[in-house]
Amino acid sequence: MLLENELVEINRIAASSSNDNREEPSASKSVKIPQIYEFLTEKLSSKVKSNRADAIITLREYTEKPNEPLDVDPLEYWKTRSTEMKSMQIMACKYLCIPATSTESERMFSKAGELVSDRRTRLKEKNVDMLLFINKNHKMC
Repeated sequence: MLLENELVEINRIAASSSNDNREEPSASKSVKIPQIYEFLTEKLSSKVKSNRADAIITLREYTEKPNEPLDVDPLEYWKTRSTEMKSMQIMACKYLCIPATSTESERMFSKAGELVSDRRTRLKEKNVDMLLFINKNHKMC
């Protein structure tokens, strides 16, 4: 379900950006499709679009590819495969860029523990969030 939602969002963004960059084809450059291929055009235009089916197909294409050696950098792998599976590339870069450390979250939990003590148990959640935000970002001012 997560993959389906991610692919829908990526396809929506890609469609909106391609509509912005798309130029109208001129009449002189129009290509006549041979009679033999017209049935393919009809089939493609009548194809029912399904986000779930598209997600399943994309995932299956990815899993059926041969594995890369273990010493390959994942970000480099997706950079070199930019033309094959664009939606998977965008999703991989989105999630591979997350730092693999918990120190920042540990600091926040520690600060929250200091803030909400036995004497300050009646603080509302909203106020605790604001105090933590101010405490974290006060050095930026």
